[in-house]
Amino acid sequence: MKAIILSNNNSALYPLLGKCVIQYVIEAVISAGIAVNDITVVSGDQKLAERYPSLQFDETYEEDGNLILWGDTPLITGEMITEFIANNELNLTVMPAISHGQVIFSRIETQVCLAEAVSHMQTRINTELMLAGVRMINPQSIVIDSTVEFTDPCGVVIYPGVILEGNTKIDGNVYLGANSHLKNAVVGEGAKIQQSVIFDSSVGAGTTVGPFAYLRQEAVIGENCRIGNFVEVKKSHIGDGTKAAHLAYIGDATVGKNVNYSCGAITANYDGKNKHRTTICDHAFIGCNSNLVAPVTIGEGAIVAAGSTIDKNLQAASLGIARVRQEEKLGWANKKK
Repeated sequence: MKAIILSNNNSALYPLLGKCVIQYVIEAVISAGIAVNDITVVSGDQKLAERYPSLQFDETYEEDGNLILWGDTPLITGEMITEFIANNELNLTVMPAISHGQVIFSRIETQVCLAEAVSHMQTRINTELMLAGVRMINPQSIVIDSTVEFTDPCGVVIYPGVILEGNTKIDGNVYLGANSHLKNAVVGEGAKIQQSVIFDSSVGAGTTVGPFAYLRQEAVIGENCRIGNFVEVKKSHIGDGTKAAHLAYIGDATVGKNVNYSCGAITANYDGKNKHRTTICDHAFIGCNSNLVAPVTIGEGAIVAAGSTIDKNLQAASLGIARVRQEEKLGWANKKK
C-alpha cells in the first residue's frame, strides 16, 4: 500500500511544537505500518524536498488504490489511519476531516488555524504526560514541544507558564517552577529550576537553579550545585557542589568542585577583541565583587579577597588581594560645604 501526502502550500513547513506540520503526518503514516519508500509527497516546494530527502516527491498522483492525505493535517494519528484503512480496504480515498461526529484533524490555511492546531496538539501532549505521571499545575498554561523527553515522568512537577522546547530532556523528580523556559536543555534527577532560562545547557542531579538565573551556550552545571538568583553562566563547566548564590557572571570558565563563588563576582572574559578562559580549581573561594581578568587561573583552595581584581594566576592555598588601601581623611566632607 502507498500513501500520497498532498502539500500544495507552504503551511506544511510551519513550526508546530518542535516539528514542522507535515512531520506529524509523515510519522502518523509510518506508525500505521506504511514504509517510507511507499510515501510520496505531491509538492513542487524545493525546501520541502531538501528537508525530507528520503521521501519521494512528485507533482502528479493517482487516486485509485492509494491512501490520500493532506500535508497540513498534523492532528492525524497512526491509529486513525489504521482504522480508516480497515474500514475502506478496497476503496481508499482522501481521509475525512470528521470521524464519528468529531473533528480529528484540521487544515492549516491561516495563522488562526495553526494556533488552533497548536492548542489541540498541546492538550494531547500534556494529557499523555500527566497520564504517565507528570504533575502539571494548570496544564493549559504549559507549553511542551513534542520533541521533549521525560526519562521518568513520575515525580516531575511543572508549574504554570513553563515552556519546554527542542531537544530538552527531563529526568525524574524534577521541579520546574513557574515561568521557566528551557530549550535544548538536560535536567538531572531531582534538580529544581525556579523561574529561570536554560538554553543549550545541562543541569546535574540535585542542583538548584534560580530564581531568575540564565544558563546559555553550553553551560554545564554539575551535581548538587547552587546557581542562584540573577546568576548568568555562559559556555562554562561548573563542578559538583559549587555554589554561585546570587548576582554573578561566569563566562568562558572551568570551575572546579565545591567552589564558593560570591555575590558580584565576575569573569572578565572579553578584551574587546577575543574571548579568554578562566580556570578556578577545586575548593577555591571567590570573594564578593571580585573581577577575574581572563586568562587567569585560581589555584586549588585559593582565596580571592572581596573587591579584588585578579589578573595574575594564584597558586594553591594562597590569598589574592588586589585593591587600593583604604584611606580616611578626617573632616574632608565639611570642606565641601
